[in-house]
Amino acid sequence: MERNEKIEELKALLDEAGLDNFSRLMKLSRKYAKLDLQEAKTKKIAFLGTCSMQMIVSVTKLLLLRYDMIPEVYEGEYDGIKMDVWNDDSAFYAFAPDYVILLPDYRDVAPMPGMLATAKEVEECQSRAVDSWLKIYEKIHEKLPACQILCSNFVIPFANSLGNLEGNYLFS
Repeated sequence: MERNEKIEELKALLDEAGLDNFSRLMKLSRKYAKLDLQEAKTKKIAFLGTCSMQMIVSVTKLLLLRYDMIPEVYEGEYDGIKMDVWNDDSAFYAFAPDYVILLPDYRDVAPMPGMLATAKEVEECQSRAVDSWLKIYEKIHEKLPACQILCSNFVIPFANSLGNLEGNYLFS
């Protein structure tokens, strides 16, 4: 079976699987990884994140196949957003992506307000965090002016360290 037939078969299997069955998507993404698509690459996408991104990258590549996009992918290191962005000689900039997908989590919002912080202190922390992220976006656009930046929501912590008390205070 030639490559185009394999791609069409995979697209049909993807349509059958639906988007709500992650296990099935992972199985199809492993099938996708076995295809030789080197000369068919259409766009360059960089994934930078604080978490492990392998599953997100493999499923994203599979889902883009639905739209006849076969991306060339750069996958940054674990907890490497700032490392890749602030290093002018990084492999990220050498890759020169068309799109950057940022996958941050709560650890990327620093500094966090202290326990029992006032509303003003919380607002100052928020302002510093926003400024920090705006500088990251500006740096990427300075080095890669045509690049589109997509940023996911910040992943929130799994546990509430103060339990139900957290809902009653601004610092949480």
